[in-house]
Amino acid sequence: MHQKLTAVVWDFDGTLVDTRRKNMNVARALVKHITGSDPDEFQALQDLAGYEPALHRHRHWRDFYRQELRMGETDIDRTEEHWLEFQIADETPAEIYDGIREVLETFAHLPQGIVSLNIRANITRFLAQLEIDRHFGKVLGAEDVETGYQKPHPHALVRCIEQLTCAAPGLVVYVGDHETDVECAHRANDHFQAAGTDIRVVSVGALYAPHLTDDHWDVEPDGKATAPREILSELTRIFAALP
Repeated sequence: MHQKLTAVVWDFDGTLVDTRRKNMNVARALVKHITGSDPDEFQALQDLAGYEPALHRHRHWRDFYRQELRMGETDIDRTEEHWLEFQIADETPAEIYDGIREVLETFAHLPQGIVSLNIRANITRFLAQLEIDRHFGKVLGAEDVETGYQKPHPHALVRCIEQLTCAAPGLVVYVGDHETDVECAHRANDHFQAAGTDIRVVSVGALYAPHLTDDHWDVEPDGKATAPREILSELTRIFAALP
C-alpha cells in the first residue's frame, strides 16, 4: 500500500452507538403524538425484529415514515420538527457497541469525524455522555446539510474529509451500517476523481446489529464487519490488497 491512512469517518446510529430501541420508541411516541394512531398497528414499530429491517429497506428516514407508518408529508414535516424534542425526552438507554472504544483508540492518532442523518446536537450529547467525544474533530448532522444533499449524496462526507485532512492525498475510511453509507462513499470517490484529488474512500459495512443484513444492498462495501473489532482486520485485508 503506497498511500497512507489520513482519517476515519463514522456514521453514528447503528455504527458507533446502538440506538435501535431508543429510535424505535421515539418513532412510536411521535406516531401517537402526531397522528393519534396506536404504534402497535404498524409491524415496523412492534419490536426490533420488525423495526430494523423496515428501517433499512429505505434510503431515507422520510421514506420509512411515509411507507412503513403511512404518514403524509405534513405529518412527516412535523415529525422532523419534533424529533429532537422527543429524543431528549425519551429515557431509553443507548449503548456504545462492544469493541468500539478499542477501535477508536486504535485510530486515536488520526483525525476522526462523524457524518450522520441524526441531528448534530443529539450526536454530541451522546458522545459526551459516553465519554468518547474527544475522538471526533468534526461532527456533521442533518442540520448541517441542505435539503437534497443528504446521504447518499456525497456532499457532507466530502466536506468532512476535506476539513479533517485539509484535502491531503491518502486513504480515508468511512464506516456505516446502511446501504446509503456505502453509496455515499462510492460517490465521494467519484467526486474526488473528477476533481483530480488523490483521495480514496474505503467503505466498511457495519453489520453487527442482530437483525441487520446486506442481502438487499445493490452496492458493495470494500469490507464488512460483523463485530466492531472486525473493522481492524477488514482494513488490514483491504489495505494489503491495494496496489
